[in-house]
Amino acid sequence: MGLNLNQEEIIQLYKTGMTQQEIADKFKCSQSTISSLLNKIYPLRHKERKFVPLNLSQEESAYIAGIVDGEGCLSFRKEKNESITPLLSVCNTNEEIIQFLKNKFDWGYKGYRDNRREKPKWILEMRGMTKLVPLILCLEKYLIIKREQAKLIKEFCESRLNRLGRKKPLTSREIEIIDKVHGLNRRGRW
Repeated sequence: MGLNLNQEEIIQLYKTGMTQQEIADKFKCSQSTISSLLNKIYPLRHKERKFVPLNLSQEESAYIAGIVDGEGCLSFRKEKNESITPLLSVCNTNEEIIQFLKNKFDWGYKGYRDNRREKPKWILEMRGMTKLVPLILCLEKYLIIKREQAKLIKEFCESRLNRLGRKKPLTSREIEIIDKVHGLNRRGRW
């Protein structure tokens, strides 16, 4: 018995930035089913992908941009499988700020204490290209300190997602972006 999948709705959801797994969950099927369907009916899926900013008010965008500027870090992480993942993390000793962000977005969360004399810290992390770009689109005009990192990470994500194929080698521009972001994140002025 075949699945009754609305192909047009699947394409629209994918174009708006929904992941294949999220679409599969919505239609109660496997991610590989959605992937196969997209490959058949929409083979250049990444070429036409448009990222839609998150539904945030100007006040929320400015507030969150202030938190990211002051307490955040936009960077890259090398995963166990050797892939490079863009990352936004926010660390703070005020749990209310962290809870606000956690409730607003799909961020990983952990709390810890470096030593007993310090206040506890809470860290939120958002990883992945399809999650970060819509958030960056909302925040970039309000960011001051992290604006350059945000623009570079957005360029990196768009470059990676607009090239077809799995496990694509990094281009020279993508390597340059990673190096620039790491340089911008170094402590100290010189």
